[in-house]
Amino acid sequence: MTSRAALVVIGALACVPLGCGPEAEPVAMSFGDTEAFRADVQPILAERCANPSCHGGDARPLELYATLRHRLDPASIFVDEPISDEELTLNQQRAACFINDLDHGSSLARKPLPVEEGGVQHAGGIIFLRGDDPAYLPLKAWVDATAAGSANVQGVAP
Repeated sequence: MTSRAALVVIGALACVPLGCGPEAEPVAMSFGDTEAFRADVQPILAERCANPSCHGGDARPLELYATLRHRLDPASIFVDEPISDEELTLNQQRAACFINDLDHGSSLARKPLPVEEGGVQHAGGIIFLRGDDPAYLPLKAWVDATAAGSANVQGVAP
């Protein structure tokens, strides 16, 4: 399945929880507040996660687009122009799919932290030293709000 075809499925407000196998039922979910994502979360992901050795390529499940990096249009790679609305939307939808993907909480919120701060193993290493890091808090706030929205969409108390 191509990246675009996969995103059509995601765009229909359904994601297959990671780790549940191909026969898993899609779950209704929220993609979170778009303005908060664009203003607060996208800059964090672009700066700390979207480099080519991490999530700035199509080889990772959390494929991210960023200015001067991986782009939907390969001709725009290394071009100093803002990412498109479509790329922002895809980043937001992909990020939202990593919110309720672990039995013990969001990998989007937990992987960037050290284990002693509530984090989980991350091949990319520790991104934020502490859970109260001011640079981490906007990501955590968006994750928490999006998780609560997904619980409401599913009819489950957050």
